[in-house]
This record gives sequence, structure tokens and C-alpha cells, in this order.
Amino acid sequence: MSSVFILGAGFCLDANRLANQSGAVSGAYPLACEMAACFGGRYDLSNGVEEAFLAARNQRDRGPGEQLVDLIQTADYFVGSRVATMKMSPYRDLVNKYPRATFLSFNYDCLLEQLLLLAQLWNPRDGFGAPANALVHPVAVDNIAVAPSSSVHVLHLHGSIYLYPVEYETYTEGGRDPLLFRQRGSPEFRFDPDALGHHFLPFERIPPDIHYMLPYERLILPVPDKSEDLAQRALQLVYTSATNAIRIVGAVIAIGYSFAPYDLSSYRPLLQALEQTDGQRLTVVDPNAHLIAERLHSEFPKLTIEPVRTTFSLWIDVQTQQAETAPSNEEL
Repeated sequence: MSSVFILGAGFCLDANRLANQSGAVSGAYPLACEMAACFGGRYDLSNGVEEAFLAARNQRDRGPGEQLVDLIQTADYFVGSRVATMKMSPYRDLVNKYPRATFLSFNYDCLLEQLLLLAQLWNPRDGFGAPANALVHPVAVDNIAVAPSSSVHVLHLHGSIYLYPVEYETYTEGGRDPLLFRQRGSPEFRFDPDALGHHFLPFERIPPDIHYMLPYERLILPVPDKSEDLAQRALQLVYTSATNAIRIVGAVIAIGYSFAPYDLSSYRPLLQALEQTDGQRLTVVDPNAHLIAERLHSEFPKLTIEPVRTTFSLWIDVQTQQAETAPSNEEL
């Protein structure tokens, strides 16, 4: 049976630890409170990075968004790529135990996708929860095995640095100039490995054209109110896939996600979908899980919420040990 996970920034912290244990590396996956580096002292951070990102957006300052992309891509390149190749890690234990999982991620990175591609459990053409165009390198494709379809899916509910939607198509009247635009019947997604291209072989970037979006434009930045951004048609397709997955399973495991008040518009559709199931069960894995559970219970009283006050690596270690000691069908 498949499982559904909600992932937050805390999910990536064990990757930082593992990469540093295997040798010092550049960059690290940041928590929200560590994103102050994106502003270079140019904004007031006394009210949190969310207000600072909003101020930058109101001033049409793309600098903080570009700095955020740089932080994440650096971590993906140096930390994520190293962890993805480790034969033993909590992340590998996770996908081994849940080989048909759906991950609903509020992160922008590709830590999981790198691991899943190498494990032949994921293909960008269907692995993001909506069909995506992906260009294959004509030489590398003959030497690298790739799953024909994804058994594990990673849905980025705040956008991904490596995926962007094309909302419009071009056409001409009678085949003559001028070139005109019209909204597509359904958004088209494009996979864009960009600076991490050699970590995603045999896939490579689709050459940019007039529809190309810069990486920072693909993200729902951490601003106080994301409701308008979340209304984008492309993201609604991903949210539909996410809520459908929840309704099928009836239980969700959240790892390293704080369910912060600023994110209410982001996670409300997920927990409302969970409330409509027979299971109605949410497990929260986080060192502050008890506080998160108390707050969520008042907002979503129908849910049975189980707080697990621990880190991701300790939690998956327990899950793996339980699976190893469970009696086999032959012993029952």
C-alpha cells in the first residue's frame, strides 16, 4: 500500500549532517530562520524573513529570491548529490521501506529526486505529480538506466527550482505575423535540471525560449500570505494530485514541517482532504511535534494527530528496526 508524506525544511537537516560526516562540503540546506543571508542586511528582519521577502517583492527586488535559489542549488549540488549516492542513509531507508510513496514537499530542492532517479524509482516525466516534458541526452540515454515511469512521486506544493509551467502557447492568424499568445487548455510543465544537469543524466535542460521562467520565478516565496500565488493553475494541478493521494490512503506522515500559521493557506487543503477520509490520521515527526499537534488539533478537530518528538533519522531508524523484527508470513 502506498503512503503519503508531507515534507518541510527539517527533512533535509540530516542530509547536512551526513554530508559533513563524510567530508566537509560547501553549502547546507537552510531552515526558514537561516534565510536571513538572502537579504544582505538591506531589509528589516525584525518581523521575520516572511515580511522581508514580501517587502522585496513589493519593491520588485529579485535579489533575495535569487539568493534563495543559490542557497538551495548549492546544497543540492554539494550535499544532495553526495547523500543520493550513499549506500546507507536514513533517506535510502525511507524509500526502501516506502517504495510506492507520494511525497508532498514544501521544499524547493531536489534531494529526494536525485536519490530516486539513481534508484530507478522516479522519472521526471510523471514523477512531479503532473505530466512534464523532459529532454534526454542522446548519448547518455544509452548508458544510464531510468525507470519508464515513477513508483515514487515528489509533488512540490511551493514550486521547484527544477520545474516550471508554460501557461501560454503561441500562434499566428493564417500563418502570418504577428506572433500571438493564448492560454493553453492545460499548463505544460518542463523539467529543467539547469546547473545540476550532470546529476540528472540522462536528462538535460530544454533550451530556453520565450516561455522560459527564471528559477526564482518558479517558487512560491516564503511571504506571509501565499493564497494568491497558490491559485495558479499549474499549482492547482499539483494540489489536485496531492489531495487525491491523501483521500486514497487516509493517513499522512509529516516530517520536519512546522505547519506555521503563515502556511495555513498551503496546508489547509491537505488536512481538509484528510478530514474527509475514513482514516483521518496525521503523524507529526518533529522535535517540537507536541506543540505542533496541540495547535493543529484546535484547527482540525476531526483529525487524530500523533506527535512523535524526534528527528527524521531517529524515526526512520525505529521504523526500519520494527520492519526487520516483524514476523514473516511464514512465521504467522
